[in-house]
Amino acid sequence: MHLLFTFLAIALLLPFTIIAQNDSNPKKTVTTVAAKTIFLSPGKDSISAIDYMRLANSGFYSIFYREINDTTIVYALDSTMLLKSIGKKVDRLKLKTIDGKRISIPKKQTSVINLWSTTCRPCLEEIDSLNALVAEYPTINFIAITPDSLPAVRKFLSKKQFKYKILLLNRAEIENRLMVTVYPTHFLIDRRNILTSVFIGKTDEAYKGIREFIRQQNGTQHRSWRKRG
Repeated sequence: MHLLFTFLAIALLLPFTIIAQNDSNPKKTVTTVAAKTIFLSPGKDSISAIDYMRLANSGFYSIFYREINDTTIVYALDSTMLLKSIGKKVDRLKLKTIDGKRISIPKKQTSVINLWSTTCRPCLEEIDSLNALVAEYPTINFIAITPDSLPAVRKFLSKKQFKYKILLLNRAEIENRLMVTVYPTHFLIDRRNILTSVFIGKTDEAYKGIREFIRQQNGTQHRSWRKRG
């Protein structure tokens, strides 16, 4: 993501711009010559380069560009499948616990899911804050899904406590079925098994969003209890 930001920043300053680089061979680059650069929002409205960069680096959008003519290039955005999945039912994957058991995300329960990795620095930096959420809301189903190997997870947990329920899922399934390629990512799933919100990255907005989501879910649950009584 940081490379994307750099490439786009350079695009604002130079008429001859490197817009992509091959990871395996840095000498192979994609270049364009453009006197005019246009940035479009997902809704196809013209936006500033800074706003485009902010959206492009959010993890919710894929980027693409096209050359209108020899002097004009347009950068656009398209919603990823992850963003499009908000408001829909979550696929019930079979996940493996660190004890080797196979389980699914529970039905009819409020779930807060953290996708993380032991090699992801922002993931590790937010664990204390996530542990505090577990202590604050003991009735909520907190799950942490990682693509890491069982030995790596056990080694990490021997040194650092993580109070979420730790589950394992291979990276290919995380990318193809959960549409997650950036860590950490937080899923908020209501009792209808609907994905209501997604937060990408270690941000104050994520923690505030999780707390607000839980308060709303607890309020709904309390109202349903009163109706049954």
